[in-house]
Amino acid sequence: METVNCHLCGASDRRVRYRGRDLLHGTRGEFTIVECVSCGFLYLSPRPDQSEIDRYYPSDYMPFRRPLQQESSAVHRYDRGIGLRRRCRMIQRWKQTGSLLDVGCGTGDFLVAMRSVPGWSVRGLEPSSGAAEQARALSGLEVDQVFLDQAEYPAGSFDVVTLFDVFEHLPDPREALRRINNWLRPDGVVVLGLPNRRSVEASFFGEYWAGLDVPRHFSIFSPGDVRRLLRETGYAAPEIFNLTGGYFSFVLSVGFWLVGSERPTWQRAAVNSILRSLPVRAFAFPSFMLLKWLRLGSTMIIVARKE
Repeated sequence: METVNCHLCGASDRRVRYRGRDLLHGTRGEFTIVECVSCGFLYLSPRPDQSEIDRYYPSDYMPFRRPLQQESSAVHRYDRGIGLRRRCRMIQRWKQTGSLLDVGCGTGDFLVAMRSVPGWSVRGLEPSSGAAEQARALSGLEVDQVFLDQAEYPAGSFDVVTLFDVFEHLPDPREALRRINNWLRPDGVVVLGLPNRRSVEASFFGEYWAGLDVPRHFSIFSPGDVRRLLRETGYAAPEIFNLTGGYFSFVLSVGFWLVGSERPTWQRAAVNSILRSLPVRAFAFPSFMLLKWLRLGSTMIIVARKE
């Protein structure tokens, strides 16, 4: 474990905001999210270092799940397909054709979807050897098995670099944006998908909000935090919006609350089954679409052009 300073302003003064345990995979230990006294940024400290971090990403970690073509459930295939198509359409709003790098590509579902769009060449970056190998072997993707801070690409290699559910995991988000800026071509675009600290869900669930997910999430961002980092690393003013209402993040937060409250396993399973059922999802749909429209959903999308 290593103690770090604020990723946003560099200050060392901090106060404890949350103490918690790994509610997703149950690995041992207590972890602390602190608030920077100087700027109010939330981050994990102390945190696992590079030699320790792998133990918190087991083989059943959700981004390492089987590729879409191996999904046995027709309902799950449909759900996942909707999300992938939304991402592809969103990319095409900013760039009609080009070269795309997906950082933290997992087993490659998004890359496969973008590869099917005419005019796009794709490449992935994934530190997990198991996920990277699946992406290569099952989908024929070009995936570099390396951490972002160790990757080397020539300047101006890509038109778009995407980081979906990745930015909050990075040990040095400022340096990551600088490196990505160098990899982008003139007028290139970086796309970040990450938890929104200012969301209704974050306020409602507090220490059980899925966006905290200690110890995997090193940084807890507000829209203002990301705007500052982008401005200071060579990007134009970003567009910030919600791609979805965040229903499945809500389900995960409910699950975290049930685990934290030490509810019996059968109760957790029953609640999860009910919340994922089609009637309940249909009933909740208008409320989560309202959150999307108000840009108060649990996960924000941030798109910024290289200046």
